[in-house]
Amino acid sequence: MTKTPRPEPTAWSARGSVVAESQRYTVTLVADRRRRVFVPVPFDPDVVWGHKVEHHVHGTVDHMGVRGVIEPLDDDRGVVLGPAWRRDCGLAAGDTVEVVALLAAGVKQRPGT
Repeated sequence: MTKTPRPEPTAWSARGSVVAESQRYTVTLVADRRRRVFVPVPFDPDVVWGHKVEHHVHGTVDHMGVRGVIEPLDDDRGVVLGPAWRRDCGLAAGDTVEVVALLAAGVKQRPGT
């Protein structure tokens, strides 16, 4: 049986299993109509990581660790940043940040319907 070559993974989990490809981008933090601040996600996670009801992610925002769920926000999608996290990191809506996002390994991702 011939094996199809797999692309090189971007990252590995602590157990040595492949973690989904990372996405790197620069974006401006945005506040929604409820005044929550979020990191916009400028790509379709279903296309990049496969269709799921929820995409649990981890990575960095301006080199500071963050975890969350990509969710629909107004006419966009993104990861909400909690007020305590933003206060501790000194970030607010309107700040331009560098983002590295990975699909979270070890989190049971719910497949889409």
